[in-house]
Amino acid sequence: MNEKLQAYLERKKSNRICEEKAKRDAYLLKIGLYNKEYSNENGPSQEYPDYEIDQTTQAFKYFRKVPIDVTDEEYAELLKYKDAEKQQNRIAQIFRVIAWVTFVAGFIVGLIFGRESGFLERLLRGYNVFELIFEYGYSLDFSVFLYWCAAFISGMVHMAVAEVVQLLSDINRKLDKE
Repeated sequence: MNEKLQAYLERKKSNRICEEKAKRDAYLLKIGLYNKEYSNENGPSQEYPDYEIDQTTQAFKYFRKVPIDVTDEEYAELLKYKDAEKQQNRIAQIFRVIAWVTFVAGFIVGLIFGRESGFLERLLRGYNVFELIFEYGYSLDFSVFLYWCAAFISGMVHMAVAEVVQLLSDINRKLDKE
């Protein structure tokens, strides 16, 4: 093999190994699998950014987080459970479904009831919805926008509640790990 090609491939392999190690270390720190390495100095530094209070002396102890050593097999096992950490709270899921149903139903109800008179009666007599909308050319009444605004606001409130419930669930899960 050409020397330049071999040197290039070795650099690429070395870079990939370093990137994978950095990614692995970041994940281990994120999930709390680390040891604390304490500073000998009494003040904060770039190298030791985190701190805790020593219960005996009531002084600050500065430390840095050092990820634990794991084998490739152990790391592969950890990654199997990575998706399980992103569990969606069931209550949050229900609120999201309600929000989307509200959006869609509000849009459809706005089209149906926001038409000038005669639309609903013809629909109930068996006319096709698309015939009524496109062939008869009924114009939209202003009330369609009221239906759409009400559906949008209601749906967004449900989405906001879902997000709050999900964030609270994530915080609770994070506190349970510590």
